[in-house]
Amino acid sequence: MNAVHRYILQPYKGPASRYICPACEKPKQLSRYIDTETDELLPDHVGRCNRESSCGYHYTPRQYFEDNKLWLGDGINQHNETPYQPPKFVPRLTPQPSYLPFELFKQSLSHYDQNEFVNGLYSLFNDEITNDLISRFFIGTSKHWPGATVFWQIDQYGRIRTGKIMLYDSLTLKRIKQPFSHIDWVHSVLKKQGRLTEFELSQCLFGLHQLKGQSTNRPIAIVESEKTAILATVYLPEFIWLACGSLSNLTAEKLLPLAGRIVTLFPDLNGFKKWSQKAEELRPIIGKRLTVSDVLEKRATQYDRKKGYDLADYLIRNRDPVAGWALTDAGYPLFWDYQPFTISVELNDELTESTPETTDVQELQPVEADDCPSVLTLPLSMTERTLQRMNQRNPVLQELIKTLDFVNPKTGEPFRLTD
Repeated sequence: MNAVHRYILQPYKGPASRYICPACEKPKQLSRYIDTETDELLPDHVGRCNRESSCGYHYTPRQYFEDNKLWLGDGINQHNETPYQPPKFVPRLTPQPSYLPFELFKQSLSHYDQNEFVNGLYSLFNDEITNDLISRFFIGTSKHWPGATVFWQIDQYGRIRTGKIMLYDSLTLKRIKQPFSHIDWVHSVLKKQGRLTEFELSQCLFGLHQLKGQSTNRPIAIVESEKTAILATVYLPEFIWLACGSLSNLTAEKLLPLAGRIVTLFPDLNGFKKWSQKAEELRPIIGKRLTVSDVLEKRATQYDRKKGYDLADYLIRNRDPVAGWALTDAGYPLFWDYQPFTISVELNDELTESTPETTDVQELQPVEADDCPSVLTLPLSMTERTLQRMNQRNPVLQELIKTLDFVNPKTGEPFRLTD
């Protein structure tokens, strides 16, 4: 059983549920508070700005009631005002999360030549590293915007919670924010298209599926951005890298699967204080091995702080001025020292049998937990896709691979020539 406060931030239901911040005056940034008993919004200045690092505006219901003397007692005449009542807890059953169809996810694992974020990875690293990152994080391609990327949220059981759609500049690996911030969600897009009706969203950490088959003693690192988690995997492979999505998305619910593990938080600049406070709240739930790294705080300049740099900005700062490759501190290409990732792969022979044959239907139904297939079978690597095309021209190739017992050196498994 969970408990909720009477006054909460209005749940996100699209751009219409976000408002102009009274402090920074940015549109569609303010989350307003709502009275859960009446479903009425509090006044339009009572809320929190989503631009926590660069704005930080947060005017709570308590501050509003106290500033306007909306409480009982002290001889205050309040016959025209609603008296302030402390937030009271109301028991509520936790709804069962919904999961997206596997076929929809599978269709996104292609067209990487049209994926600007992946193109940026290819220019930063070599093909081998980039292909491993694609396979490890199941990076997807979206048609929502030309060149867009899908960062799938897949839980530790291989179930697809949702997908975050974003658009990046392939040269800088920065998000496209003009003429608007290019961020959307797969479940939200499907709802707008009328292809998805009932959907109970329950997010998880990006990259959580990597825990499958990993030792509980393997250290875990959490950052805000999905991009940072992907890049840091190359530079600091001793960690399993996860992302919570934003400064305020570090919650107990998301971190519960990590209870008892060694977890280090790597906040963006200007987020160290907030995540340090959050860590104090989370330790009784997650465990004493939850720490906060101050590595960025120690090396940041005033310029870095003004820009709100994150770990990724420091990691990829050293690049070859001509080729664009990521360089080590010694000045040579990072991929010279590259060691293939160790990825736990779970094959599921019944994978396609329990999923829809096509997504070209009028309406997609969320997948129930018991019917949700695991997605921990890796998509075909670039080498396997090349072999697949060669085999289509000359089927003798597949027999040759079997006869000579060729295996993928990264996984130790036979080369797969079918999706």
